[in-house]
Order: sequence, then structure tokens, then C-alpha cells
Amino acid sequence: MKTMSAYVPAKFAAHAALLLSIAALSGICDSTSSASSGATYDATQIGTGGEANSARDSGTANAYVITTTASVGSLATGQLVQFTPSHINTGASIVTYNGRSAAAIVNQFGNALTGGELSVPTWLQFTGSAWQIAGTGPTPDKARTVGEIAARVIPVDYMVPPGYVIRYEANTTPGTTDMTAGFQNAVNSGAEVEIPDGTYKIGSTVSLRANTVLLGMNRAMVIINGPSSAPTFQYLSPLISAVQNTGMRFENFTLNAFKGIQLNQQGDTARYGSLASFPADVFNTEGYIVGPVFRHVTFNGTYMASSDRHADTNAWPTTNTKTLPAQYANPTDLIGYGYAILAVKTFDMDVEQSNLFTNFGVAVLLDGSDINNIGGRFQGNARHLHILAHDSYGDSNRFSGRDVLANRRRGAIYIDSASSTIIDGNFFEGVLGLNRSNSSAAGTFIASVADVNTHITNNRFEANRVGAPVGSPELDLSPTYGMIISANSADYTPGLPGARIQVRTTYYYNPANAVGQAGSNSYFIRFSGNSDSLPPPEWLSTSGISYPVVPQVSLDINDSRLFSAQNPKTLSNSGAATFPWKISSLTGRAVINTVNTPLNVQFYSTPDDLDLLVRFRGNYVSGAGSVTISWGGVTVYNSTLGFSPGGLNEQDITIRRPDAEQGIKPIVVTLSDATVEYESMQIIPVGYQIMSAPPTNPAFSWRRGDEIKNSAVTGHGIPEWFCTTPGPGGTAVFTAAPAL
Repeated sequence: MKTMSAYVPAKFAAHAALLLSIAALSGICDSTSSASSGATYDATQIGTGGEANSARDSGTANAYVITTTASVGSLATGQLVQFTPSHINTGASIVTYNGRSAAAIVNQFGNALTGGELSVPTWLQFTGSAWQIAGTGPTPDKARTVGEIAARVIPVDYMVPPGYVIRYEANTTPGTTDMTAGFQNAVNSGAEVEIPDGTYKIGSTVSLRANTVLLGMNRAMVIINGPSSAPTFQYLSPLISAVQNTGMRFENFTLNAFKGIQLNQQGDTARYGSLASFPADVFNTEGYIVGPVFRHVTFNGTYMASSDRHADTNAWPTTNTKTLPAQYANPTDLIGYGYAILAVKTFDMDVEQSNLFTNFGVAVLLDGSDINNIGGRFQGNARHLHILAHDSYGDSNRFSGRDVLANRRRGAIYIDSASSTIIDGNFFEGVLGLNRSNSSAAGTFIASVADVNTHITNNRFEANRVGAPVGSPELDLSPTYGMIISANSADYTPGLPGARIQVRTTYYYNPANAVGQAGSNSYFIRFSGNSDSLPPPEWLSTSGISYPVVPQVSLDINDSRLFSAQNPKTLSNSGAATFPWKISSLTGRAVINTVNTPLNVQFYSTPDDLDLLVRFRGNYVSGAGSVTISWGGVTVYNSTLGFSPGGLNEQDITIRRPDAEQGIKPIVVTLSDATVEYESMQIIPVGYQIMSAPPTNPAFSWRRGDEIKNSAVTGHGIPEWFCTTPGPGGTAVFTAAPAL
């Protein structure tokens, strides 16, 4: 008896054996043999409606007639039928199925038959206009899928399940045969891409779909060798301002490549100038990518420090200088040495701690990407992580909990203009075996420029370099404001010269209170709870005050919808030029400093947001408070709040998403006076609006059942209105609820 001979994945083997045993005991195997092959075949297929869908042919050569034993109802694309031809075809052929009009039979490539293709029990699949040969033998579950048909993908081995790369291309000589087409067809099929144990060569870039899942069986046994110059895998979102909820996942394989996985394109002439091969301003038009996951993947690059003339050297001066690194500087030289992950305009990416990154110019580059969690073991890369802000993107990324070893350029982690980055719970170690002297950049573990609210906490810094009169600082920082360095420790020999921390920023400059090595700049920055080798706890400011101006930030959770001293957000406008928090003379609590106004506080909407309540918590000083709120490019609130004397209280207003501002958009709250001391503001999804009358603004559409709470109700007045006829403001009809 002929069985599944080409390939049975290990995880299916026991199941397949059981099914075959049941088939034999049940008598459902067709023992009829083809005269030409001598083989027997299972002639049972569960069709669209659950009926047995197999038959013998009652027609003639080249004009076959199939009548199944059970009705299958309507004929749908993807319908399968197995039949045993009574005659071998001699050329182009047709089939009449259950009395319907005759349709052509085509081969696995969609071409007309030429003769000899129909000689054994054969599976046919309906394409919508023709019947296509889907294979022979006992495995109808592995016939050509609807996804394969839609993508015009032709398997080469129908005994292998859909989605497996070797279904679409034979890995004839592992590591030598170019399997690019096999991987690309597996992706195009729409199934999860399964990669059996083996070594695979990919000679050119494989383009991913928005929901591609790449699954190896075991990363020690699944080895992928990528192209010599291009990305191995690449997803480019459509050039529209839309969210791509991708569901991408990469698991259980080793990728040896010059460039690993690219998500979206870089490119913005206003930011970087012209970039070869990229559209001029693609960043401003491409869609968002949301939620890719990396798990149990080993990335091995081709970077060698011996060929990098900047390895282990200082690109910037280290002492007695206020010179700042360039802001918004795309690290093109590091990209030129290769990367593992390049993520552009990517949100909520999870690079789990089970991943390994070695020997890349930059292991992970985030360009204009928010709220990403980066983990793993990083070793021997020129730079491990580079976070580059882009326009309003680049916030709330976290690097946490793993080994960070042997970076060969200044800044194992580099933060450029990004906000609310958390670096927590890591073990940093320099390049062992080198003379880590004043010419070594490998000792600078964290570098930054123009960053806001960066938190460096609970890390250990070890084996940075030997002491030297002019050493490479472990932290070389140029923040704008809001940095916290807390609860870190270091392996460092006391008494040796050299700066542990250097701060270059000139904001809040105070020559009497230098940080680190003499000649460095002072900064409004908090050092607290670190080991003795780090600067002692103190507060530096233009006024020389010694009590905490900003309370310790809670680092475990940064609530994306709450702005407070414990939950920082991106700030802008003239009010952001001064440190945004002060101690209230009224309450002794931390409040937003709006002496220099206005101050913009930026949140982000989600694609599901429609009605939001904005809650302000603060103290009356001299007025009711004035605020402007924009959603995307539309002003949705511009009025006073209603604070009054009487201590700390809350004021609520509501805003609604404008019709033109779908998807993820910035929500900017502008505090434009100093009449209130604000402690916090929060956005909360609700199912209503608070107004004094039904809406008339045509920029907002209303649905049947939408609720408007009456903010001006008094006595026995109307408490609310409900939309009874949908439409834009001014057209939609609202009906009043019964009076109180």
C-alpha cells in the first residue's frame, strides 16, 4: 500500500499513523488499484458540507464524468473531490461534476493537460472556473489551499502540509540550495510558515505579509543563512496613514545574516536628507506596524571590530566640554555594518529575553517607534540598541533584564531625542581582554542626546575600563530634562581617576555643582540610591535647593493615559524649556510648573477611541484654569475648566474624535496659564459627551444612541439627549430625555 512517503512532520507522525490505522479497521480505504501504478489509495474526502466526496469516473478519455454519492450543495471555490479515472487522458480534458456544466481540468501550474496526467486516483480542486489537479494519494488535507490558489502558489510536494517551506521548494542541498522561492511562497500562502529542522539558504529578500508567522522547530536545528547585502526578511506597510495590526511572530530559529529583519522603511529628507534607495519622505506616509513578537531567535551578524575603524575609539571628547552630539542623527555607518532588527514606525513590539544578538553594527534600531519592550542577550555588537526619535514618535521604550556585553562603539545603548526610555535591571560589561584606557569607547555603556525623562535604574555596570587620567565615562549623557539614575551598582576601584558619569547638557548649568569629573556640566538630574562608587544622592538646580523637586518616578508601569510626576509624557512649547515640576507652596506636593507657559502635554489615541473624558487634578491659585486640546490636527476643546477655591479638586471635560482623525493620533493638551497648580491629567474612555446643548459641529459624526449629558442642567431640567437620527453635527437629530 502506498502511504505518505515524501514527508511527515514529527508532530504529525503519531496522529497520521492513528488515522491510517482507523481507516484500515473501518474499511474506508479503497482497495482498488490503478493498472499503471499498482498502488491503492484512500478515496474518502470530507467535502464542504461534510459529505463523502469521492467517485469513480463514468465518462470517456478526456471527457470525464463524476457523480458523488452525496450531494455537496453549492459548488464553492476550494471544493475538493477525489475520483478514479476510467481512462488515461491523451490531451486537454474536461470534467462534468454532479451534472453541472463541464469545466476544464488543468494541471498544478494552471495549464491545460497534455496527456498522461490522469491515470491514478486524483484529487481535483475547484478554482472558481476550472478543476485543478491538487495531487494524488491519501492526503486531501494537504491539497492546494484557498490561500495558495489566491496567491497563485503551486506546491512542489503535496505530501507536505501547507505552510511548510519544503512544500514549495525542495531543500536539495541544505545550505546551498537557494530556498528564497520556498520561503516566499510559504509566506504568500497565508498559512503559518513552518520551518523543519535543517539549514536553509535565502539568496534575496523575502517579503512578509502583515500577519506572517515564522516558526522553526528548534533554533539549534533550524539555521537560516541570509543574503550578503539585503535584508533577509522585510515587511513594508502600505503607504497610507493606517494601523497595520500585524500579529507578526518569529520563533525558534537561528538567522545568520548581514541584515536580519526590517519592519518598514526609513526615509525622510527633512530629517536625514536623501537616503539611497528609499522614497524621499516615506516615513510620513507609511502605515504603523503594531505588535510583532520575537521569541527564541538567535541573530548572528557579520560585524568584526577589526574592520571597524571607529571601534574602541572615542568619537566625542570626554572632558571639559559642553559639545553635544548631533541630534536626530541616523546611524548610517552602523547600519552599514548590518543589523538584526530595524523597526520603523513600529509600536508594541516585544523582543523577549530568550533572544540572542551577536556581531551586528547595531543589533536593534528603533526609528520613530513607541512602546516597545526590548530584551535578550547582546554581545559583540558595535552598538546593541539605538533609539531614534522621529517627529512625535520614539516614546516609552523599555530595555530590561538581560546581559549587555562587549559593545565596540560608544554607547551600548544610545538614545537620540526620545522620551520616557526605561533602562532597568541589566548587567553591563565591557570588552574583556582590551586595554580599556582613555582611547576605549567600549566602556561607555549608555549615551544620550536631547532625551526626556530617561530612567536608568537597578543596573550593574562592570569591567568598564582601567582608571585613566582621562577615561571613557560609563554614562555619557546629554539629556534635556527629567532624567533619573537610581539604585544602580558598579564594579569600580575607588581612588582611580576618571569620570563615571558625564553630563554635557548646558540646561540648568551650575558650575558650583559639577557631576562626575571636574569640568563636566551640571544638570537638573536626580542620582539616588546608587552604590558608593556612583555620585552621592543630591539634587542640582539653578537655585541650589536640596529637597527633591521631582519625586521618584515609578518605573514598572508608565500609564500611557496618565500624566503625573510618576507617569512622564512628551512635553513641548515654551513651558517645556523649564523643568516641568515644582513643589507647591500651597500643598507641599509636586505640581506641574506652568510659570512659563504654554506647556504642551502629548498623549496618543488608540484606533478604538471615540469619546474620552479628560480629568484634571489640581489646586486653585487665582483662576479657573484655561486649556486647549487638539486631536490630530483638529482643536476639540478650547475653554476654561472651572477650578475654584477650596483646595485640591478635580475637573472633568469630554472630547470626541473628529471624523478625519482615525487611528493612532496625538492628543495634545496645552496648559496656557498659571492660575491652577495641576498635579495630573488623565484621559479615560467613556460612552458619552458632556455638553450644554446638542452638538452642531459638522466635523463630528453621531450614531444612533449616542448620549449627551447636559452640563447645564438645573432643577427639573433636561438631564441628557440621545441621538435618534445619525449624521454629522447640525444634521443629526437628538431627542431630550424626560425632565428631572
